[in-house]
Amino acid sequence: MSENYNKAAERLLEKLLFHKDKLNFDCINLKKPFPVDQLTKEYPQIMDWVQEVQDEFRYEMSEFQCSWAVCFVKTNASLEEYNKKNNLSLQPRA
Repeated sequence: MSENYNKAAERLLEKLLFHKDKLNFDCINLKKPFPVDQLTKEYPQIMDWVQEVQDEFRYEMSEFQCSWAVCFVKTNASLEEYNKKNNLSLQPRA
């Protein structure tokens, strides 16, 4: 698997966390497929952020990677715990 697989998804996560206060994640129903598509329907600019990440890594993300980042934010998962578990230092950033 590409080393960019996790890095790209985590970079999108950082962008989503940075903009979290401007987004309402209530539009996402986790019982339905494609959380990123649900959020993008309300906030089309998310696709710009996805493209920025893809350009940054020269790597095309899957829907699953993007939806993982959206679900992480939607469920208020702990970035601190994720960082500790994976020996990372991710933080909200544009």
